[in-house]
Amino acid sequence: ISMFNFMTGLFFITADPRISSPTYGKMQELMPLPVYGIFMLVSACLIFSAVFAVNTTRYVFMLLGGFLGAISIGLYASASTLGGVNLMLPSRYSLISVSCLIIAVAGGFELWKIKKTMSRN
Repeated sequence: ISMFNFMTGLFFITADPRISSPTYGKMQELMPLPVYGIFMLVSACLIFSAVFAVNTTRYVFMLLGGFLGAISIGLYASASTLGGVNLMLPSRYSLISVSCLIIAVAGGFELWKIKKTMSRN
């Protein structure tokens, strides 16, 4: 997931802003493509860093990286439904967005468990 977010973010940052496509046109109505790219790169770095972090830091990285990835890839998925020939691409992006959301939920759940355990002591 981290590598997908990284490569997609890198594409959006380096892509020519004059790309003529219904998907990218809709995305640019909300914000410029490089902004999507920055969100995806930050998401990728946070999710990747969570692998090496420990304790609370790991779960914060999972929560933030997963949430950013779910939002940015989710917007990409919804924009790709417009003018698409079939539903394969939006389905693929939606699955990746849901995967990011699962990472965020897992990180948030672990933070909640830690907080709950600390409040008992």
